[in-house]
Amino acid sequence: LFSLVLLLGFCSGCEKVKEEEKLPSNNLEEENKIEGYSYKVGYLNIKGNIDKVLSDYDSFKKYFEDYTNYIYDGQGNIASSSTDNILDKYDINFFKDNSLAVKYIELNSGSISITDVYGIVDDNKVVIEYTRKIPEVGTMDMSGCFVIVEVPKTVTEIG
Repeated sequence: LFSLVLLLGFCSGCEKVKEEEKLPSNNLEEENKIEGYSYKVGYLNIKGNIDKVLSDYDSFKKYFEDYTNYIYDGQGNIASSSTDNILDKYDINFFKDNSLAVKYIELNSGSISITDVYGIVDDNKVVIEYTRKIPEVGTMDMSGCFVIVEVPKTVTEIG
């Protein structure tokens, strides 16, 4: 009983924190995290930064047609491209409510893989994070991959 009285007397001078004064949740980053994926396309000889938020189907299609490696058949005709699967994955309906945040990562070895891709959305910006897995023994070829995060239409830039 004495400890209860002491506790009540100690807390009687304490102010309660108002609901709107609470500090942001430690899970704020977790709440805004969107899972993404990586797509290996091989080495692209690119000058400058091509990271972009693609907000409509036409810009999406042009982007991946501009930044692709082509595979030719024996007669010199295009048989397929390194981005065929990406182009097949999205259609005009996807872009009604969504955009794609795309970042190209140059890899100094084809043995390196990119995993754990996610974006953290903050207002109109997304920060794309990923893990680069480097094996003990790698190959001497250069490669590259796109990391892609499907984001809400409100996102307009990559931070």
